[in-house]
Amino acid sequence: MTIHDPRLHERRLEAAGYRAVCGVDEAGRGPLAGPLLVAACILPEGHGIKGIDDSKRLGAKRREKLAAEIRERADACAVVEISVEEIERYNILGATRRGMVRAISALDPPADFALTDAVALTGLLDIPHEPLIHGDRLSESIAAASILAKVTRDARMREYDALYPEYGFARHMGYGTAAHREALDEHGPSAIHRPSFLDKWRRRRLALLAGSGAEDDTANLLEARGWRVLVRRWSQPGIGDLDLIAARGTTLLAVEVKARSGEGSFARAGEALTGDKVRRMEHLALAWLRDQENFVCRRIVFAAALVELATDGQVAGLRIVPIEMGEGQRAERTF
Repeated sequence: MTIHDPRLHERRLEAAGYRAVCGVDEAGRGPLAGPLLVAACILPEGHGIKGIDDSKRLGAKRREKLAAEIRERADACAVVEISVEEIERYNILGATRRGMVRAISALDPPADFALTDAVALTGLLDIPHEPLIHGDRLSESIAAASILAKVTRDARMREYDALYPEYGFARHMGYGTAAHREALDEHGPSAIHRPSFLDKWRRRRLALLAGSGAEDDTANLLEARGWRVLVRRWSQPGIGDLDLIAARGTTLLAVEVKARSGEGSFARAGEALTGDKVRRMEHLALAWLRDQENFVCRRIVFAAALVELATDGQVAGLRIVPIEMGEGQRAERTF
């Protein structure tokens, strides 16, 4: 078993001549409410802090203890807060980048190289940087920054909990839990909720509410056209799920239901069916077929149920069309 060296990337850069390598990470990209917190940290060799890890792998008490040690022993650390207004203005990725630049710039003494958790800062820094996928698990400097950002944000959300006790921020930290959603339904948004995130959440909820009705209407229409619906929402770990599988004779029909609302909803639903989506549908259909002992299949046809939603989420229109892969070629597989 290979033991991961938590300073592998820091040592690699130090061997290349850099003397102050900082790690940078954030906390709060996903919640429906509250600010984004971004931290940067330079840890010296031989700092003696034990147990530094991705903040998501640590309990709250352990994070707080480590955060105190990191602040005490780091060569430099900085934490900056990005407001809800800035998140709305620049979107969450843009706000994250701005926050990372600010945190790095606030280090004293300054860093001469930055390791970031997956986020590229090309053209935004005066020093070189390198984004690392899963950096908070590969670099102790990034992990230390993730701990500082998470602990600071949690403390901030507990302050907001005292101001807005009806939402329960101290329990869910602004993430979209069932209790948080129920509070939003009852009280509406607060001043620290992110409007664009709430819009996305409401659209997803509307699609989920409409989803079962759209699938029911699609299944009824297929059966009226002579198809036999075999299964709904068939899932395969690591691949995804297929909304409907139907059969007529030796032909199998794999159907993806796409629901959209507003003007041009049919076109926008169809645009969501990319080549990658069709390949995933094929993998799912073949995986389902492998489990069937008595079904003889000569052809698989891939179709889309394009659903137009009314403003109340009800199905206002439905079309079932073959998926085309360009130049009039239908997406299908023969055996």
